[in-house]
Amino acid sequence: MVIMRKTIFLIFAVLFLAIPASAVLNEKNLGQTLAVLREELEMYQRDSRRSIVMGQAIRERIHKHLMEIMNESNQIALMLYSQKIDYIFDLTYACNKATDLYDDFNNVKLPFDKVLTKMDVEQARYEGLIDNLEHMPKEILNKQEQMDRDVCLTLCVAMKRTLENQGGELREYQDIYGKVEKRLKSLNDYAIKRYNNIRQSIFVNGDETYFDILSNLRSSVTRARYSLHEKYSSAHTRTTSQWRGPVVASWFIFMLFYAVVATILNLLFIRLVLPGRFKTPQFREKKPCIIMASTTVTFAIVVMILWLFVLKHNFFLMACKLLVQYAWLLAVILISLLVRLDGSQIRDGFRIYSPLILVGFIVITCRIIFIPNEMVNLCFPPLMFIATLWQLSVIVRRHKSLPRSDMFYSGISFVVMVASVVTSWMGYTLLSVQLLIWWIMQFTCIQTITCIYDILEQYRNTHIKKGKSDIRQTWVYDFVRRVFVPVIMASSFFFSFYMATEVFSLSEICKFLFFTNFIDITGVARINLFKILIVFSFFHVVKYLVYVFHSFFILYYGGKKKTVIGEKALVMKLCTFTMWFLYVVISMLCLNISTSGILVAMGGLSTGIGFAMKDTLENLFYGVSLMTGRLHIGDIIECDGVRGQVVDISYQSTMIEALDGSIIAFLNNQLFSKNFKNLTRNHRYEVAQIPVDVAYGTDIENARSIMTDAISKLENYDKTRGFRIVLKELGESGVQLRVVIWLPVATKLYAMGDIYEAVYNAFNANGISMPFPQRDIHIIEDMGEEEKSRLERITSGSSQPGQV
Repeated sequence: MVIMRKTIFLIFAVLFLAIPASAVLNEKNLGQTLAVLREELEMYQRDSRRSIVMGQAIRERIHKHLMEIMNESNQIALMLYSQKIDYIFDLTYACNKATDLYDDFNNVKLPFDKVLTKMDVEQARYEGLIDNLEHMPKEILNKQEQMDRDVCLTLCVAMKRTLENQGGELREYQDIYGKVEKRLKSLNDYAIKRYNNIRQSIFVNGDETYFDILSNLRSSVTRARYSLHEKYSSAHTRTTSQWRGPVVASWFIFMLFYAVVATILNLLFIRLVLPGRFKTPQFREKKPCIIMASTTVTFAIVVMILWLFVLKHNFFLMACKLLVQYAWLLAVILISLLVRLDGSQIRDGFRIYSPLILVGFIVITCRIIFIPNEMVNLCFPPLMFIATLWQLSVIVRRHKSLPRSDMFYSGISFVVMVASVVTSWMGYTLLSVQLLIWWIMQFTCIQTITCIYDILEQYRNTHIKKGKSDIRQTWVYDFVRRVFVPVIMASSFFFSFYMATEVFSLSEICKFLFFTNFIDITGVARINLFKILIVFSFFHVVKYLVYVFHSFFILYYGGKKKTVIGEKALVMKLCTFTMWFLYVVISMLCLNISTSGILVAMGGLSTGIGFAMKDTLENLFYGVSLMTGRLHIGDIIECDGVRGQVVDISYQSTMIEALDGSIIAFLNNQLFSKNFKNLTRNHRYEVAQIPVDVAYGTDIENARSIMTDAISKLENYDKTRGFRIVLKELGESGVQLRVVIWLPVATKLYAMGDIYEAVYNAFNANGISMPFPQRDIHIIEDMGEEEKSRLERITSGSSQPGQV
């Protein structure tokens, strides 16, 4: 059908080009105009001779193609209208053929109307030229001009006749096209009705329960035997069908032969061709699974080649397509086991998935041979019950030898099988089959994703150093991990569901579920599952782009500390905001969310939002002010008695790491309202006043000299500014000195400790005493009895609280 579309586009492109396009402009005089027109018309006539021959061939191809579509539509109509409702697989196959043909036909709308309209315009133009040339007075023309007029008149008449003939043929084709479209539409409408009946039968009505079948077992077996005989027997037919028993049997023999050939080829390759260095002990442990996986891949390739390029038999084409799909599913499962499991675990891994693989093969086989409903209802429920018990048995016996992920997947398989058993025994056999096929497809996708994750993990451990990754080397790895894997993980649900419905030719149900808007409000939004998938995928793409942008921006502008500060940080945040804003806008367009409705709603809520977001907007403006240069990451600030280093500046808050290691967040407006101090804005030093006391009677100049010598030997202060030692006051216990010195903000505490230690050691070495709080008590001898009594009470500790 793709080739057909390209051919049709080419056909109409040629038809457009074949329409005359001769024209003249305002020449010097009438004679010059006639001469130019004659040349134009003669040149076109020479070209039109080739175009006429080509156009005839093209029109014949259009006619042939339309006839082929009519024949195919009649064939599909006979197939569709002859199907019995009891043969679900046959009916779904016929419905799928009808809807596919209609969809393919409608994907290319032939522009008959446009071509015919243009031809009508051209005919009217030539009619005007003919009328003008016929009524042109001969008296005003010389001999050469009369000759030019006669030639132009003859050419215009010929061209007009050609256009009339082409238009007549195209109108005939247009009528045929309309009839074909009408017939295909009626087929499609009938197929949609049957799809609705099938969907109702699968999901709502169901069939008789298996308990009813067991209660009338003899009658059920008789009906199943009769349906098999009616379906596959060719004893009483005189015409050979491509879909009856002998053909089906020959297909099985055909596929078995190619399976044996694929197995022999892989065994010979491993034994004779594969180099010995690959035959490691681990290879020998995995050899059975390697042979199975390579044989499955080889078989799938061979069958695919036969399906695409060799076979023409309708049944063989349909059967090969389904078998190729199953072979690829089996190959993915086996390759995933080879990648993820050790040699000692391969056998257990294959055994734990064997029930699911076998049941899937049986279901695909039933679909290939179009097994009747009676046989499915009779055999599938007990088959699923046995497979479920088998699955439970291998889980119990093999759960200790396999990874948790495989046990988790096998547990889900068991749950799905139990659900399939329950639904089939309740009479919803086709639903149980559909559920099982969906899980096989989903499980295959999960195995593929798990295998990709394991490969990525091995790559990361081998090629990427922990904490030292370079975006220039890891951007592909990051794309796979951050975008590709999440997107295919989300898409796997859609893909597995579509493939499950495609197996039974029920893809219309899948399209209905994915493309039907569950939110469909005109002028507000139109949302379906497929659009949500697109928005989800685009989210991961934008998230990855933001990550790459941040990484490259920090790489080139972050310096050695790999941090971006000031105006550069503002640029980075604004670019990030722009990317996410574009994501929101594109997502709204994808979901058909009305921007006018949003603007109206925002206008109505603007006042309330303004009051509610007052503090938020205030923090935003202050954040922009801080990021423009007033504050940088790494600065040490002090606010509300808390001192720490700035670690992040956002539009709402500023994060600092306090001296005790805790992380504290200040809203941006708090920094301004509490007059924060930037201690490192200019030179990263601050003035400190360090108190040092000496005893009364100490030589102050000598003490100052000793302190100066001791502090000058240190390197933890600003040498350019130096320091001063001043006498602050005469205290109660001694003379109070102050060391006024510029210390580094970041290490102020350690610097003060070093200065105290140096001064203390210097005073001890030079015999200078440092006072401590003390009180001298003088006892007066000449006192009265009352004062003595009071002193005795104080010294004996018998004084009462509050007494002086």
